[in-house]
Amino acid sequence: MLCTGDSKGLVGIDSRIERLKTLLCIRSSEARIIRIWGVGGIGKTTIAEAVFNSISSQYESCCFITNVREKSEECGGLIRLREEFLSRALEQENLRIDTPRMGSTLIKERIRHKKVLTVLDDVNDVEQVECLIERHDMFGPGSRILVTSRDRQVLKNVADEIYEVEELNCSEARQLFSLSVFKGNHIPKDYMGLSIRAVNYAKGNPLALKVLGSFLFDLRKEDWENALNKLERNPQLKIYNMLEVSFDAFGDEEKNIFLDIACFFKGKQIDYVKRILDGCGFSTNIESFFFLLKGASLLFQIESLKCMICCKKWLLKIKGF
Repeated sequence: MLCTGDSKGLVGIDSRIERLKTLLCIRSSEARIIRIWGVGGIGKTTIAEAVFNSISSQYESCCFITNVREKSEECGGLIRLREEFLSRALEQENLRIDTPRMGSTLIKERIRHKKVLTVLDDVNDVEQVECLIERHDMFGPGSRILVTSRDRQVLKNVADEIYEVEELNCSEARQLFSLSVFKGNHIPKDYMGLSIRAVNYAKGNPLALKVLGSFLFDLRKEDWENALNKLERNPQLKIYNMLEVSFDAFGDEEKNIFLDIACFFKGKQIDYVKRILDGCGFSTNIESFFFLLKGASLLFQIESLKCMICCKKWLLKIKGF
């Protein structure tokens, strides 16, 4: 599965959307909290986003709060998250709440009469949920709260239902891998054996299949063999391993540019980063390097420059920290 605002063309997603909709019990007048659980890269956010887009018209107000874990770790992060949530839910800009919990009686009364649809994405601590939504009855009848998390224990005693996102089956995994590496649904006969090895390594994880497929795209068969041999030496699936294979294919200067981007420019506008890097005297063409990063799946959301930072080990290895 790929993360977009449209579920069309996302491999294996339709059945998962229907399963989650069943758990939501959309026709029920009760407010419900649904936890979406699964390992990293399995498609929790993609499924939540697809369902959010398909049912949002049935609610008075809708808000999709991304990166809850990351934002909450910033100074004052939980308070800002709560303000963001309430501003969207109540459709009131620049709402400020300084109290430890939800805020004034007036705010609670307003939201209690609204039918809201909310997604809290990437939650890793029950305190985050308690700060943002407190309890079921604070929302209007028919409200739905979806919470995605890698942690089984988050909302263990709060959620009405738990949806465990299942891995792609063999057919779905081959289709997604083929789309990523061959840009179509057909795997060439002379690449079938290597492709089966790659799919088996990814264990039905959509992100793993996308990362591996993007890296192997347009490489020679011997390069496939070398990459798969390296990955299979560590049979436990780790997205990090696949990203490291992509990273190791860079030259020294390209590695340093990537580390600079990952460590110092996350969240910056891409044009700004390009201007800065262009002025640093690198011999590497920066525009071409960004294209290379995207192709190697080291840069997933190029518009906002959200790099996948798995580079602590690389910093030690490359820069001697």
